[in-house]
Parts: sequence; structure tokens; C-alpha cells
Amino acid sequence: RIELFYSFITLIVDIFILLGIFLSSYYFRYSFNPFTFPYGVKIDLKEYLSLLFLLIPVWIAIFFSLGVYRLEGTRKIFSELSSIFWAVTFSVVMTTTIMFILRDIGFSRLMLIYIWILALLAFSLFRILFFYLRRYLVRFGWGVKRVLIIGQNEATESLKQFFAQNPGYGYRAAYQIKNGRDLKLTELNQLIKNYRLNQIIQGESSIDPEKNLKIMRLAQEKQLIFSQIPTLYELRKGAFKIETIGEVPLLCFRRTPLDGWGRIIKRVVDFILALLALIILLPFFLIIALIIKLDSAGSVFFRQKRVAKGGYFYLFKFRSMVDEAEKLKKKLMHKNERKEGILFKIKNDPRVTRVGRVLRQTRIDELPQLINVLKGEISLVGPRPHLPSEVKRYKKRHRIVLLIKPGITGMAQVSGASDLSFEDEVKLDAYYIENWSLFLDFIILIKTIGVVLRGQGAV
Repeated sequence: RIELFYSFITLIVDIFILLGIFLSSYYFRYSFNPFTFPYGVKIDLKEYLSLLFLLIPVWIAIFFSLGVYRLEGTRKIFSELSSIFWAVTFSVVMTTTIMFILRDIGFSRLMLIYIWILALLAFSLFRILFFYLRRYLVRFGWGVKRVLIIGQNEATESLKQFFAQNPGYGYRAAYQIKNGRDLKLTELNQLIKNYRLNQIIQGESSIDPEKNLKIMRLAQEKQLIFSQIPTLYELRKGAFKIETIGEVPLLCFRRTPLDGWGRIIKRVVDFILALLALIILLPFFLIIALIIKLDSAGSVFFRQKRVAKGGYFYLFKFRSMVDEAEKLKKKLMHKNERKEGILFKIKNDPRVTRVGRVLRQTRIDELPQLINVLKGEISLVGPRPHLPSEVKRYKKRHRIVLLIKPGITGMAQVSGASDLSFEDEVKLDAYYIENWSLFLDFIILIKTIGVVLRGQGAV
């Protein structure tokens, strides 16, 4: 009900915003006209207002069809703004089409540009303000989702901790059933009533599938949201699609968007951006090289053998450690803070130089990897490139990360980096591989800048 109320308020405000946008564009074109463009055929204001009774419903219908008013209180602001951009752009295209059909009305093309710009600004600003207003209201219990968590493991405890530390997201862990295998449906039904639950999150992987299905059906009957924390295999189920040959249904592996044209487009974008970045950063590289040489003995660049799709390559970095750091690593293995998984990490690594510590904290040490991008060995965005010794310890389910080129940054780096377990990294990389788009790459690159500025996840 709360989500429906929010969507209704958004719809009403959007209608008024649209009215203001159309009137403002008319004023800019025919009254204010700061660019002194010739008027051409001036449309009468009364005729223009009558036209709005057609255009506003068209825009709202397009907004609905593109998911702008979906009942999802947890949508991220980037998702909101992405929906707005495409909805506004498509609406302007549709408006242009309508004006072409109604040729009797001399609708100005300049006015369409004004409408597009003003709509993007106004709707984006409103969504940002409304997004943070909802986050604020949630802190006072308005629109909070009361969640039942089934199971007790690393994932469920992480969820509880996230709910507690981020109340603005609107989740409250109302109750937790630590052993889901012993859960009875009558008990679950009573918990739903007692705690007035809104959502069930099932994190118990050992629950019998038949019992899990009954829990899902009960949640459906009670109109609750049912979510399940997936295993890596379950996460990969989205990689399948159903096809039929003749009358025989087949479960087929869905090709990643990075096959075919997607791979070509990504490579072209990588090459252009890497080349531009290297040209711009060349003077900066010379300064960093001089500082590294003055700070400690050794080469400016550090080359390390890594594994990528199809073989090995040498990854470039600015040297941030003393010479023969790899030999010293064997003596430090007992201090590895990652007890689980295959990766090595210790805080205050004694092998790191003074300048190297700053380079790592700011991620400047990774800038020479642009050379690897230019050579086509890695991408700007992709899974973390691992050492041969680490890849040898991969389990079969981990080898999914070798399906595409590794990257300078990726979903893991903007989602916790060194604080994530290796299993969580693989899950994020699997999601990226199955859901790649240029827009997703753009979002990850923007988030990477934020992570660097905040100094998060540096190792």
C-alpha cells in the first residue's frame, strides 16, 4: 500500500511537472527566446494548451510502459535516473511523430529540444529529492518492510548487519529462524500474523525443495514478497532459456551479451577510452615515475603474470612494493587475513613502500593497466585478473570468470573489493557476465571514481 501511495504521488507530481515543462518551453521559444531564433510559424497558446491534453497522457503512458512507476521501493537512484532518461527520450520521439502526423500545427523543433532538456532536468531532480525523502521517512517507520529471515549463515548475517547499518533502505529484520529445516508451515503462518511481515528471505540452502515450494506458496497467499539467497549454481540458472525444436522443449544455455557484436563494441570503446586516457595522463605518468625512483630502488613499472581468457599475459602496474616482493610473500603467507578462498591479503603489508602505500590507497598504481587495455589483453571493466597460482586453486564453478577478459575495475571493486569473500566476487562477476551492457560499464566506471575518492577497498 505504501509503494502504491508513493507511486500515485509521483504520478500526480509528474503531471504537474509535465505541464510546467510544456509551458516553460513555449515561453522560452516565443517570449523569452534568448538565442533570438526566428519564430517561423508561431503556434497560438490556446491551440498549444489544447494539444497538451493529448501529449500529457501519451507521456504518462510511455512512463508506465517503461517501468517508471514500478512498485519497487528499493530501486537504486541510478536505476531511477536511467528509467527517466529513456522514458523522456522516447516520449520526445513520440511527440515528434505526433507533430509530424498533425501537420496543421506548426510545432517548433527548437521547442522539442527545450522540452527534452527541461524534462530530463526536472524529472531527474524530482526523483533524486523524492528518493532521499523516502529514505528519510523510512527512518521513522514509514514504509518499512518487516522481514523474516530463514537460515543462519554468512549471507543471512551479512543481510541483518546491512539492515541495521542502513535503515534508509527500509528493511527491518523482524524475526530470524535459524534452522529452516525444522520450520513448520503452521509456525510460519503464526509468525506472519504476529510480526505483520512483509517479506520472507530464504537463506537456508539445505531446505527440502518441496518444503521450499510450500513456503513460497504460503508467501504468495499472504501477499508477501518471497526472496531467496541463491547459491552460485542457482545464480547461473538465469543463464538458461527455453527453446523448442519442433514440439520438443529444450533448456538452452543463454549466450552472454558479450558474445558477437557486444564483444566488438566493448573492445572499440575500451580502445578509444584507453588511448585518450593515456594521452591525457602521460605528463602525470612521468611525475609518478620520478617519485617512485626517488623513493626506492627498482623499476618504475611492475610486471606480473596473470591469467586471462585464452592464456597468460603480463599486467602492468606502478611499482608499489620493494624489489623481490613475490619472494617475501611466501614468508608472509601465515599472516594472510583471507582464511577462506584463494586470495592473499594482509593489512600494513611490510613489502609496500611509502609512496606505494599512497599509490595503492588512491588506486594510481593501477593506471598503467591502460596499456594492457590498449593491447587488448584486458578490458576497462571485467573480473579481477588472478595469478596462475590462484587460478590453479579454482573450483569448476569459479572458472566462469575466465569466460571474458578481466578488467581494471569491476562489480567486485565497487561492491566491497578486498572486503568481499572470493565466492561473493565470483557471484558478482557471474551477474556481470550475464547482464553486460555499455550502460552497466558506465555505471561501474562512475562508481569506481567514487570508491577511489573515498579510499574504499584499497589493498
